[in-house]
Amino acid sequence: PAGKAQEALQQWDWLGSLLERSGFSSILAATPLLDGAPVAVKRVPRNCVRCWGELPKGTSTPLEIKLLHVIS
Repeated sequence: PAGKAQEALQQWDWLGSLLERSGFSSILAATPLLDGAPVAVKRVPRNCVRCWGELPKGTSTPLEIKLLHVIS
């Protein structure tokens, strides 16, 4: 749901600089409000995600995120 995605994005203080753009995603520079460490955020439109997975609490997520969760 858009509300959950918007809520998650509010945890970031966007610097707004676009680092890279491909045919289906954008990489943005961002700073988490929690610790201020600079990070890169990949944004992919929902309709461009081909494979989906599920996190432990039943949340549907792109498979890429699921795999990162498994190895962390």
